[in-house]
Amino acid sequence: MLNSVRQNYIAGVLGAAHATKQIPYDLWKQIIGVRSSRKIVLLGGKDVLSLGQKLSLEFDNVIDMVGKCSLDESAFWIKHSQYVISPDTGLMHMAAAFDKPILSIWGSTSPAFGMYPYFRQQRFHDERQVVGLACRPCSKIGFAACPKGHFKCMLDQNADLAAFEGEL
Repeated sequence: MLNSVRQNYIAGVLGAAHATKQIPYDLWKQIIGVRSSRKIVLLGGKDVLSLGQKLSLEFDNVIDMVGKCSLDESAFWIKHSQYVISPDTGLMHMAAAFDKPILSIWGSTSPAFGMYPYFRQQRFHDERQVVGLACRPCSKIGFAACPKGHFKCMLDQNADLAAFEGEL
């Protein structure tokens, strides 16, 4: 399948160990919609299988590899991508290890806590997070649900992320 996509695709990471670190469905719809002319390969475990299926049914430019890849195979997709869109999760750090440009979207956690991607060389990395939200960050590692019940740290994200591509 990689040969048909070549390296002109974006890797999108759906999963994260904690729900308050995951990019929600509506935000993914906006992110993918802005990139409708680009192939996006979705990655994640079986816990986000339904999210990958919904997005792939809704968008023609999505290749759903969620729950279909081993960790090694996910690494392969990340390594050959043009760049990676990811929440604060292990695959984001894997992208940094491959020295890929990363658009990281932060919910309940914060790169200020020291969990940002480490790059061997100077690479483009754009961190998006809601600023001015009094309850954020609420955790270093995330929660199963928003402690306040509103999840504004992800739902209030600015979805117009197209400027990122122009800076690569």
